[in-house]
Amino acid sequence: MSILSWFRKKETIQDVEGLQDYPLILSALRVKEIIVESCSGNVFLPDKILVDKNYVCPSREWVKKYYKWYLDICWKMELKWKPDYDCDDFARLAAAYAQISHYTTEWKGPGVKPEGLAFGEYFYVRENGSAHAINLILVEQAQPLWWEPQTGRELKLTRKEIESCFYVRF
Repeated sequence: MSILSWFRKKETIQDVEGLQDYPLILSALRVKEIIVESCSGNVFLPDKILVDKNYVCPSREWVKKYYKWYLDICWKMELKWKPDYDCDDFARLAAAYAQISHYTTEWKGPGVKPEGLAFGEYFYVRENGSAHAINLILVEQAQPLWWEPQTGRELKLTRKEIESCFYVRF
């Protein structure tokens, strides 16, 4: 059974309200500009990091509902933090599942369905000097939300942490 078949047969996020409540659609160029602005201009973003033509911004409410669904799948798959399955793996999985939920959702917003969801991976150096990976989500009116996929909480990064960003992928 393919992963898409599995997602379509299981309880999915398809019916969760919120993704189309804020049908703000951004071009890849605008997403890149927002990321660079959010990182105080200190992050290197090659054009290939933004592979979709355009992105839709989810609502904060959608992110909360998405986390419950994502956490349920992680529990069913018995995924927990280990040295060989850590922050970058959780950030990658959360972004991938979010994109799958976007792919499997019928688009009811204006125009043609955007190619991507403004939900990416974000790597930075914490105040304590250790590297960490989380998700960067551009919510509602393209506001950056730094999100911890292991807890579902919004993070308040310090200026130093924001400026330490060394990799972003959408």
